[in-house]
Amino acid sequence: MRDRTNNQITTPLTKTLDKKTQSLFKILSSSVSITNNCQNTLGSILSKLRGLSAPWTVRRLSSSLGPLQYPELDEKIMAARQKDMPVSDMPNPFEREKAQCVLCRLKLTPDYKNAKLLSQFVSPYTGRIYGRHITGLCLRQQQLVEEEIIKSQNVGFMAYYLKQVEFLHDPKLFDPERPIRNHRF
Repeated sequence: MRDRTNNQITTPLTKTLDKKTQSLFKILSSSVSITNNCQNTLGSILSKLRGLSAPWTVRRLSSSLGPLQYPELDEKIMAARQKDMPVSDMPNPFEREKAQCVLCRLKLTPDYKNAKLLSQFVSPYTGRIYGRHITGLCLRQQQLVEEEIIKSQNVGFMAYYLKQVEFLHDPKLFDPERPIRNHRF
């Protein structure tokens, strides 16, 4: 319906709304061709939003109705949003390197004939084999070292109760005074 005095579209709905909502309704109805069903839906939305501030109402309605007038602007906005999105295929920069034991890192296999290497894993005072919590070896390498030390002691390459004197000043692979993990007791 057109009002004859100021040539504007008026409906029974626009007469009951306040001035802010009427101006919003005029903007939306002029930019989008609204059928009667849409007009009723829009009217119910506007009546629910009557008490809210005008900028929020415009943003909320424009986002619910989709792109109104400027598809180029929407494309630019979407392109800018894509630039700000996190990169999904990037590796984690804070991930620590996987810890490896000394023998695995150097790719050494313990052998019963290499008494110099095996004596690194034996206490110089008691001749006992250091545990995993001190040596920092993986389970597989620790078991291999223990087997090879026992084999070397049985053959006679290593002593049972002390470390050989010529191996006392060798560089240490680990510090027995500062274990990597706490002991179990």
